[in-house]
Amino acid sequence: MSESGPLNNPKPAGSLKKNLATLLLQSATTVYNDDPIVHPVVCMNAVKNILGDVRDSPSEILLTYAGNYIEGLKQREKDRKVLEDMSEEGIGLTIFISDLEDACQQGNAAQVQEEAARVYLVADGSPAILENLAELALQNVEGYGGFIYHCLRAFAFKPEKERVWSFVQCILQTIKKQPLPEPHKGADNRFDDMQPVFLNCEQPIDWITVAAVWRLWESEYTRLPGFKREISYWISNQNTTQNGNPDGSNPDNMVKFRKEGGNYFVKLAENIIQSKKQIVERLAALEALRFFVKKMPIDCLPIVAKKINFLMDNNESR
Repeated sequence: MSESGPLNNPKPAGSLKKNLATLLLQSATTVYNDDPIVHPVVCMNAVKNILGDVRDSPSEILLTYAGNYIEGLKQREKDRKVLEDMSEEGIGLTIFISDLEDACQQGNAAQVQEEAARVYLVADGSPAILENLAELALQNVEGYGGFIYHCLRAFAFKPEKERVWSFVQCILQTIKKQPLPEPHKGADNRFDDMQPVFLNCEQPIDWITVAAVWRLWESEYTRLPGFKREISYWISNQNTTQNGNPDGSNPDNMVKFRKEGGNYFVKLAENIIQSKKQIVERLAALEALRFFVKKMPIDCLPIVAKKINFLMDNNESR
């Protein structure tokens, strides 16, 4: 079976990393026309992160679900056609990333593909183009923040040159679905403002975005200044008011996980899968809450626990 072929019910074994790399690549090459926040690459990277808690004995329920989910999606088949059609004369000697950015901004799909192919070919398949596209997409943090984080991390799991173009196409095919605003001027909001943004969020879909931009802010990408510019602008438009100490739930399981790790989030993920309700979005939201358990101050864990209970008690999360 080739790496890009279907994966049928992968079994937990020493090949876990290979199975996950295959699933992540497949998730990036699916034909997808729905909300970017629940893109297959978001779901698969969330599953990968949760499985990291039990890598020595991975959950067969999670792996089987992931394999079946991806197998049920249609794969793009013509990703490389634009590269094959690009003549040496068409590549040119001088390439400006701004030409690609302008084409994306204007929504010219054909021009976007041509400019992306030129940048990719001249740069000999460098993954730097992914960061350029990510910075552009973050001009709409609300629409693309969660998707961009998970897409970049899905590629980073196995950052091989031959996989770059598939992830370029994943981003291009996704960001064409919503208009991009012009680049924003960075704001003076402190990164500490991210904490109250999360605490004030009530909907699981918003937790995904906040966790994603928090992790992007703490990343080491070359284009990080551009990421921070757009994220800071987004923070400036969020509710950063401290609302005292909202009621919470018993955080004992969170405290134990934070100290010892374990399969707490794996078991919750298995319950979501077995519920058969809003699986993709709820898995992505659960993975975001797993991040917050690790990052939030200990006195905020009761609030995180309450959000986890809300996620598990509510099948309709939108």
